[in-house]
Amino acid sequence: MLGLPDLEEHLLHEVLHHLSASDLAPYRTASRDVLQVTSSPCLWFRLYCTAFRGHFTPPPTFRELEAGVLPELHMECFSWHELVRCRATLLPRDRSRARLQAAHRLRGGHMKIEDAPAERTGMIDVEHVGFGGSFFTMQQCMVLQQPMTCLPLARGISYMELMVHGGASVGLVSGADYNRSAHVGWDAGSIGYHGDDGSIFAGHGMRSYKFGPSFGLDPQLVVCNDSTRAPRKADVVGVGIDFGGSRRVGKARGFGRDSQGAPVENAPNAGPTLFFTKNGEMVGSMALPSAKMQYLAFALHRKGDKASLNVGTSRFYFDVEAYSQQPRPPVTLHEVVAHPGDVSVSDASLSPEQSSVESDMLDEHNLSDASDQSP
Repeated sequence: MLGLPDLEEHLLHEVLHHLSASDLAPYRTASRDVLQVTSSPCLWFRLYCTAFRGHFTPPPTFRELEAGVLPELHMECFSWHELVRCRATLLPRDRSRARLQAAHRLRGGHMKIEDAPAERTGMIDVEHVGFGGSFFTMQQCMVLQQPMTCLPLARGISYMELMVHGGASVGLVSGADYNRSAHVGWDAGSIGYHGDDGSIFAGHGMRSYKFGPSFGLDPQLVVCNDSTRAPRKADVVGVGIDFGGSRRVGKARGFGRDSQGAPVENAPNAGPTLFFTKNGEMVGSMALPSAKMQYLAFALHRKGDKASLNVGTSRFYFDVEAYSQQPRPPVTLHEVVAHPGDVSVSDASLSPEQSSVESDMLDEHNLSDASDQSP
């Protein structure tokens, strides 16, 4: 009877790639042959695609990969084993290794918070349950208690998504605490994309910047501040920090890939950029206003509004892997002005503090070169 090590490599890969990363780990110590097979980039590529890219174009089979068929993603731009491990550890655990409950991962306003069902691993479901007060206090804000994690993609990128059904704002804040009765972007140390009119607020509630489409509400009926209470609409909004450069192509930052896979130099956009997506499509980007903005935050506007947060433990709607292997696009919003209390990042250079933050987040996953007020 043939054992697993006796199977052809592509057949053994087909068997092993149905295991989770944690289940696969013990097999790596079974024998030298098994270790060699389980070290194959093709295996970890397919494992990653199964877990996190199931709604995109299916990858080539193992037999096709071994025959030289090229996938849409450039295999050499990624460490697939590292990516699988990183995405698997995005769900925080306590000292006993038990999974942290949703109520400990999100803090803020008066919301119903619960862990999503198993088919949406690690996601957090939130609902605005109603809270009295004026227009300026009815919205409720939540802040994720863990900083955004730099994913080890073709270049260093932090990215999360929020499924929204109702009036909302989403963006970044400079700490784990934020005004629980303010939309993101109204207070100092925050920047937020607002769903009623698609504008950006940056540290000030009375100044906004036209940016992108509305989200969370019927775009044909919604008005500024949602004063007519437009019907809700489900959308997925993504928030990302793009550190630029490449971790593998050319062994130096400042390079990406064109549509044919050839290395090209990125535009000389020195600092990290903040970008937003909607329903899997890029909306636009701007220079990251502050080195301190590493915490994702979102606010829901009125009772019944709902959201589901995906920190990377489940599949993204946006193809962040494909985005990371292309040259970083130029910023689309240039006039965002940081609040005086924030540490600004210029288009020309990084402040010393930002350089430290970027370096720390990149090094955490070995991404350095060396290897109107409105909702």
